[in-house]
Amino acid sequence: ETQRRDELGRLSDAFDQMVARLDASTHQLQQKNADMTATVAQLAEQREALANRQHQLHQLAGELLTTQSEERRAIARELHDEMGQQLAALRINLQVLRSQAHDIVHTDVDPAAARLDDSLAVVDQVIAQVRHRALDLHPSILDDLGLTAALQWLSERQAKRSGVTID
Repeated sequence: ETQRRDELGRLSDAFDQMVARLDASTHQLQQKNADMTATVAQLAEQREALANRQHQLHQLAGELLTTQSEERRAIARELHDEMGQQLAALRINLQVLRSQAHDIVHTDVDPAAARLDDSLAVVDQVIAQVRHRALDLHPSILDDLGLTAALQWLSERQAKRSGVTID
């Protein structure tokens, strides 16, 4: 019987030790679970902050593109309207001078008339360049007919410039 009591005592002590280790392990697991829960919450907050920043960045990029487009439109309009009008007036003045020089000299070989013809050719080239730059900056077809038509027009224009067929 003593042996049995000793054996029961050892079993009881072993059981108590096992319960103590189990309680310690449970406490450690609970602490690790709390730490992991806090980490997951931090990651969720960081993910949400990142999503907000990405949304802000997307909005800013959209605003930047809109501002750039508006600026290009304004510059293109200014080039076409103001410079185009001034160049057209210059061209008219040169044509009048050319006509007056022809009327005075009554010949087409006058050096002044030849210079006026050269000046008219230069003005015509500048007018064409201003039109091209204005179209390059902001094609009016974009506002008038939309993106699809503007892209079609641009591809046809590039094909003519480069000699490459674009489908």
